[in-house]
Amino acid sequence: MYAQVSGAYMELLMSNITVLVSRVTKLETNIHNQSISVSMKELASLQDQSNNLFLLITQLAETNNATITRQLVAEISTIRDTLLVLNSKNPVAQNAELNSEISKLRSRLAACTTVANKHVEEGLDFIGDGLSASHAINTDHCPTNLNISVGSPITYKYEYQVSGMWFKDPIPIAEHEKTRIFEVRNGPQTGYTNQYLYYWDDLDEFESTNYLTRAEKSLRCRFHVHGQKGIYLGGEWFWFDQYSSSRHIKKFSSPWNTTCGLVTSPKSYTYVGFNYVGHSYNDVDLNFDETGELYAIYADINGDLNIMSISRSTLAMKRNWNTGKKKASLANVFMVCGRLYTIDDFGSTRHLSGLQWGFDTVTGTEFFYPLNVESAYGDIQALSYNPREKGLFGWDNYHAVFYPVYF
Repeated sequence: MYAQVSGAYMELLMSNITVLVSRVTKLETNIHNQSISVSMKELASLQDQSNNLFLLITQLAETNNATITRQLVAEISTIRDTLLVLNSKNPVAQNAELNSEISKLRSRLAACTTVANKHVEEGLDFIGDGLSASHAINTDHCPTNLNISVGSPITYKYEYQVSGMWFKDPIPIAEHEKTRIFEVRNGPQTGYTNQYLYYWDDLDEFESTNYLTRAEKSLRCRFHVHGQKGIYLGGEWFWFDQYSSSRHIKKFSSPWNTTCGLVTSPKSYTYVGFNYVGHSYNDVDLNFDETGELYAIYADINGDLNIMSISRSTLAMKRNWNTGKKKASLANVFMVCGRLYTIDDFGSTRHLSGLQWGFDTVTGTEFFYPLNVESAYGDIQALSYNPREKGLFGWDNYHAVFYPVYF
């Protein structure tokens, strides 16, 4: 399963994508030179999508990664949609030269998609499959500025549950755990009060089998959780137990053994009713990033969003930041390089001109940034950043999706 993508395929795909990007640039130049009346949003979208292609080309050349090719196909599809909008607008549609350029670009898009779909061989499924755990905890990879961008969503699987979580361990202990995929969902006929953690050995197994066949690969230690409140980290399972009266963060230090190794946080998170926009059961959100810190995102008695760094061994508080932002005004949050990034809409594509709110734990200050996060199915939830995979795992209306993150 881990043979690398062939050199001939790489050369052909790189050639196609290089020409594609040059045609995007030429199209933009023609629009400017001829003073064609096209909105800045559409031009910005095209430029942003073109930049994502450049980044993907670089990653593909470095990793020979099959999933990156899937991302390329998704980005190409996004550009195709943008072109359809451009092509329908006057005076673009009335300009023969410009229309010819758009037609050529659409042909190149089709060629790239055909090559990618036809010639992808079985490479590494994710970037992180070939990286060590130490690669995830390294702030040298972090951007000097605060801006990041998020690529188009890649759909990996349709699941028979409207909400759920899927993820990978960013710092796996054993070599065979690098490719392992985890999913949290309701167990058979258990309702929401008894959840199950399942695992698949690799993406191929994940895509080809469902949870009903995973009895031998499910966590025997029982836990109660609902929403996006769990994280698998260094072979340990962390979650927020909302169903207990004490409402603690807990972990199983030996999740696959009968002893489980239960650890309970000293702090109780008692404030409820400050969920993210459009979703319930999001009292405490657990995150991990390049800093090596485990973060608990929660609301205090006033509904203000707090970021707490907690000890992975004892679950005790190390440091806390009160951001002053109302948690209930946000739809999804995730940590990258010690910075909290958020989106305020869970079901639609965000405008590039729209500013999102963020918080930098390094400086203790808020910041604003443009971010475009596309929902393929209208209900993004449970976004979880993985620093080894450089992307967001998420759940979108019955679908397990993945977003590449660029910086």
